[in-house]
Parts: sequence; C-alpha cells; structure tokens
Amino acid sequence: MAAASVGTPGPQGELHAAFIKKPGQLARAWKVGEEDAKKKANPETRLNRFRRGIGSIRTSVVASETVSWVWFLPPEFYPYYEAYKGTKQYKGESEMAPIREKALPTKPVVIEGIHFYGFITLMPSFGAGYGRIDRHANPNDLADVRVVLKVGERILQPAAQPGNMLQRKESALNQFAIPQYQYSTTNSYASGSAYGSGGYVYGSASGRSTTVSSYVEHYEEGYKWYQGEFLVEFRLRDSDGKPLITPKDKEFELIVIYGNTERKAKFKLSELEDAVK
Repeated sequence: MAAASVGTPGPQGELHAAFIKKPGQLARAWKVGEEDAKKKANPETRLNRFRRGIGSIRTSVVASETVSWVWFLPPEFYPYYEAYKGTKQYKGESEMAPIREKALPTKPVVIEGIHFYGFITLMPSFGAGYGRIDRHANPNDLADVRVVLKVGERILQPAAQPGNMLQRKESALNQFAIPQYQYSTTNSYASGSAYGSGGYVYGSASGRSTTVSSYVEHYEEGYKWYQGEFLVEFRLRDSDGKPLITPKDKEFELIVIYGNTERKAKFKLSELEDAVK
C-alpha cells in the first residue's frame, strides 16, 4: 500500500484540517492496525469506507452491476497498514522499531499530497432479451484515461495522468436460455343420424383444437473483457505554496474520464479528518 506524501511539521495555515495530522491520530491508527491483525480482521473493511463505485454494466433490462471502483487512500492507512503487516508477520521489536519511527512522527505533519487508487473494468452489456449481449466492451476506452479532482468550482490536475492503462484482457463465456413454444393444431369431424317420428335425421359437426408445448434452448456467446488500474496523486499546494483545499471546502469529487464515459466519486472532507477510528 502506498503511503501518502507527508510534509515537514508546520502550522496549519489555510490548509484543510483533514490534511494536518496530529501524532495522536497516527499513533491510534497504528494501534488499530495491531489489534486488527491479532483479530484476523480484513484491513479492506476499513479501507472500503472510502470506496466509491465509478462504473456499472447492464445485466438485464431492469438490473445493473457495479464493476469499477475508486478508493481514497487516507494518510492514516500508512501506519495502520505497517502495523497490521508487521503484527501479522510476527516481526520482532528490532524489526518494528525503525518502521514505527518512520510511520509515527512526534510532531504534527502537513500532508503534501493525496492518493487515489482505482480500477476500471470494461464488460459487455447483457441487457438484450433473455441475457444476450447487446454491446461489446471497447478496449479503446482505456487508451486515454484522464483523472481530475474538482474542489468547489476549481479543477485540480494530478501529478501525472494515467493515460493508456489497458493492463488486462480476458475471454469469457456468456450462457443464456431462450424459451421456445411449439404449436400443433388438430381438426376434428363427426357425423351421424337418428330415427325419429319424422323419419331419419342426419347431422354433422367439425372443430379445431390447438395444443401448445414449451421448451428451453440454451445458447453460448463468447466475449472479451478488459481492465486497467491507476494510482494518481494530487498535490495540496500550488507552485507558490498556496493551499488548494482550504477550511471553507466541504467535499471534493474525483472525476474519471474514459472513452465517452465520465464518472464521479464524491468524498466529504469531514470523513477524512479522522479516517481510522
């Protein structure tokens, strides 16, 4: 897991408090990491608080499935994860001491950059009748991926754009069934006579009946799906040292553009002030 960029100790200034980390916050994250490792808890459970869906496919006419995600990586997850990993691997004190010293500064730190990790999965759409494919995935959608951060009305650019991020190509099989109906028609004819007081009486009748039988035909369609991952960093100060996210800001949106698609992931800054509780 990548560590967030950590600056040198300094005053808060006009930078948002979510990016000014006190020693106690980081020490608490370290302790929680040790406890989670001892309890064999999944560290992704905590990280999933900062997971947002950014893409979906149609699985039927009325349903869809999320297949692409993005995570914000809080600075507290660096000491949390190092403590979790070290405890899980039964590292001794001599091994953990330098790791702890690096992860737990003794003075408040100003975060210089924040990271987002994400992956985009391109799948076909299965919304046609009875689950057939009605749109195949286009790998060119991953040829020029762009990510920006929207803070208020301002658009921030990352240190580097993901660009061409096609990293995985897989084949799969789509199976579906279509009901079929078979109709058969039977014609019938009957005649007869009877003797009555007036002599013989003759008569006849005809009719038609239809029988419906049903069965299911199974089909298979091959298809390809594609995936790419990205890790982007946004600096929190401009070239003049002016903070880009200030106390007046309440949230930001990560905007991911691929192909003709634009997806957004919104994060509240209040959630980031104490990411590991």
